[in-house]
Amino acid sequence: MTQRQFITMVTICFLVLLNSGCNQGENSIGVEPSGSIASTSVPQVPEDFLLTLDYKVQNHPDTFAVEVPQNWEVKLGEYPVGLYWRLANEFSKDAGLDLTLLKGATVEVQRYSLVDGLPGSGEQKEFSYPSNLVLLVQSGNTVGAWLEFNIQSIGPSIKKRSLTDITGFTFEEWTKREGLFAKEGENGDLASLGHFELLDAFFQAIQVGNHTRARACLNPNALLTALTVNRQEHQLYNPGFGGENALSESIVEAKPTSYKVMDYDTGSEIKDIGDRTTLNIVVDLYMKSLNPVFNTPDGRETRFAVLTKHANGWKIGGFGTGP
Repeated sequence: MTQRQFITMVTICFLVLLNSGCNQGENSIGVEPSGSIASTSVPQVPEDFLLTLDYKVQNHPDTFAVEVPQNWEVKLGEYPVGLYWRLANEFSKDAGLDLTLLKGATVEVQRYSLVDGLPGSGEQKEFSYPSNLVLLVQSGNTVGAWLEFNIQSIGPSIKKRSLTDITGFTFEEWTKREGLFAKEGENGDLASLGHFELLDAFFQAIQVGNHTRARACLNPNALLTALTVNRQEHQLYNPGFGGENALSESIVEAKPTSYKVMDYDTGSEIKDIGDRTTLNIVVDLYMKSLNPVFNTPDGRETRFAVLTKHANGWKIGGFGTGP
């Protein structure tokens, strides 16, 4: 027997002993907390990988195939598929599984619903939210793993660690470190615009149907939301920008009449924004949405825009219907 065969046999014996202590319910799979994380030194089939985790999951996962793109570059205004994979990889690497090894490959997705969900954070930590465990499987072995908090979020890791826990950066800081959205192309002029001018540029782009330019006015968080909001079954992320998942596509006509920077705490107008990097702006406008359900009878609306300042200028985080 070679040394490699001996090590493999010992590992298999360990897994058999570990599995013998599992409690399998009729509607779930789970184990008593062990604190262990699957090792990548020996390939593991999903069933064995699940047994190393502290989660109870529904027996039958949502299963489908996905092609991992070869190119993870993210250009401003283009659909940020690379953002999904870079972010998922941060969480998967926390489990010892590097997704960059899968570039260009087609893998199986096994998405399990967590029986107990995941707790929120801060004031919401006492509440449980429906969440999923995502496994990527290739040649029968687990090659990727992370969680989907509240079903549509990318992350946390299977150790319940956030992006900041893993990298030491906030999402915005991480996108800058990764060089995401840095290549502006023909929309590089947006970086020099003031906050009101950026809103003008966004609405003008909507009016003429220049969706790429409209998307270039959105901040990384808005683009992250476009990846998974209203995601359909058998998908890791939406196939592209659309009226149900992207601000730039959900508005078909918009003509602003006035802007006002607002202090939400006092409700008063701010004349001098100083060195603020986040602004709340009251926008009065005529607007027509792709979904007529959201249109007012005369088209006149007041929206509350959130703008954030980045290395490439002001960007829009979203338009709310109230402060």
